[in-house]
Amino acid sequence: FTSRAEYRLQMREDNADMRLMAFGRDHGLVSDESWQRFLDKQLQTEAELKRLESQRLAPGTAVDDMLRQRGSTPLRESASLVELLRRPELRYEDVVELAPPSSRLTADAGEHIEATVKYAGYVERQADDIARLKRLEAHRIPVDFDYDAEAQPLSTEARQKLASLQPATVGQAARVSGVSPADISALMVLLHARGQRQTPAN
Repeated sequence: FTSRAEYRLQMREDNADMRLMAFGRDHGLVSDESWQRFLDKQLQTEAELKRLESQRLAPGTAVDDMLRQRGSTPLRESASLVELLRRPELRYEDVVELAPPSSRLTADAGEHIEATVKYAGYVERQADDIARLKRLEAHRIPVDFDYDAEAQPLSTEARQKLASLQPATVGQAARVSGVSPADISALMVLLHARGQRQTPAN
């Protein structure tokens, strides 16, 4: 279930084929017909996203009337189609009504484009979180690390939970309920200082 996924913005229903179709094809699970439909959708999506980025609309009666009908602010200056689609009041169908593409997209391609544009900022931040967590996974916690004696800067709840669970890496520690980002930052400082003390001087 994507609702139980750790990074569910990356695992949306609309991008399931983008994430999994190539894997299925490599393992003989996707027919030639389905694969071609997927490739066509990819090309459609990429072309439409480029169009939304590049095509702009100027303020005008038809545009402003539609924006008012959707409860959105009329334009004061020209805006790209992707800027309009980022507005929470507007759907992809609204943008298409204002500026239709040369060929109509399939419904699932349109759904994917809308989600891609509207979630872009959140997805980017989540990608940063994933990269950060991967870096934390590289930092191992020594098996003899004494949370009671060595981790006083951490909150009492964090010390108790980490001492009980004994995570192997800082990344695992970051996923423990009750352990805050401040606790993880303090833990990183403590581990670095411990490593410095144990490194023989040249």
